[in-house]
Amino acid sequence: MSPGHIFSQRQCEEQNVWSDRTRFKSRPRTATCSLCRSETCIQAILDGCFETSGMLAETAVAKDKMKLCSMMAWAVALLAFPAMNPLGFVVAQSLNDSFYFLVMCDPQVGWNRNGYNSEALFKDAVEVANKLRNPKRPDFVVICGDLIQNRGSDSEFQTFKNTANKLEVPYFPLAGNHDVGNTPTLSTLSTYTKRTGRPLWYTHEHNNNLLIFLESNVLKVRDSLNENTGIPDQARKQMAWLSETLKSAQSKYNTIIVFGHHSVAFQNANDEKKIIPQPARNELLELFHRYDVTAYFSGHFHYNDYVIDGKMEFITYSATGVQLKNDEPGFGIVKIQPGEKIFQQYYTFNDVPSRVELSPATTVTVPTTQQCIDKAGKFANQVGNKRTCKWLRRSSGRIDRNCGKTNLGQACRHTCRDYYAGCH
Repeated sequence: MSPGHIFSQRQCEEQNVWSDRTRFKSRPRTATCSLCRSETCIQAILDGCFETSGMLAETAVAKDKMKLCSMMAWAVALLAFPAMNPLGFVVAQSLNDSFYFLVMCDPQVGWNRNGYNSEALFKDAVEVANKLRNPKRPDFVVICGDLIQNRGSDSEFQTFKNTANKLEVPYFPLAGNHDVGNTPTLSTLSTYTKRTGRPLWYTHEHNNNLLIFLESNVLKVRDSLNENTGIPDQARKQMAWLSETLKSAQSKYNTIIVFGHHSVAFQNANDEKKIIPQPARNELLELFHRYDVTAYFSGHFHYNDYVIDGKMEFITYSATGVQLKNDEPGFGIVKIQPGEKIFQQYYTFNDVPSRVELSPATTVTVPTTQQCIDKAGKFANQVGNKRTCKWLRRSSGRIDRNCGKTNLGQACRHTCRDYYAGCH
């Protein structure tokens, strides 16, 4: 987080902390930033409330610095005293911060072949990942399925879990065919969710980027199983959820990245070998392209592959464990830097760089309120109408929809939302 970055009112409202109780008078002398774990970061944020030096965007929210400062003091107090934090509130990073994460595929604990010991190699992957601290740690790790070799083995999963839990950053697992079976059942899917504590498909928002995690096994067999198995219905529910998720994500995020165990495109977008078959694959491709998904990451093959279809990248990574071609055990490093194409590269454990360079974090250049009003035209000029404000505030969805109609850039849409939410 860059010094001087503070919340917009919209961000505060999303965290449900924008209320009278945020008027916390005292400033705790010590607190630790949940992101960089330094006291100076917190002090810089607090100082930024009073000495913005142009770092605070000139929006309607900027007119009430003291309210923001009291809110920030409350946030710091919550960090310093967790017992006071029933909402789990944390200080958020700038929406424009660069970051990186890791993608590991097919640890497949329990499968040892051709001299590869999957358990030992997964431990190596975790140890190498934990050494990435220069200049910062990865923000999280995605594990793209096949966590274990034998889906019924509690001992294999416990070994996987014990190793994965040693990661010093959060990790997001997906189900592979070895986790739920080549022909999954409702029972094996249920066992997987109980073991991992994760839904079969889910999302995660990070620094204004949307990550979507799919359950590709049910999509792969959707059109080959009888309805009475319940699996085709699960696949349809997932596709409906994905469509709605992508639709609601339009114009809200810097990037949208999707993860699954099975590839959607391998060697080319029309290859039929071992990937999600037609017609499910075409349905996915149509959704991805319609809603400008940036990239899709997968594993399964135990070797690397790359396809670009239109503007979208399809990246298949080899395994942390057993290899089936000429690659070596390793994982991918993915860098997200606003305004730039994503950078991704697969590294063997011996080749992982000692330093992951990121573009310096920058303050988002937000247009002034007047600039947004000028561009938004008739609708934005209704801000001064109290009736309009009251109507808008009944639903944040109305604010999102109407600000989206202004056809402005992302930063200006955000300013539009901030302005309407505050009804200044």
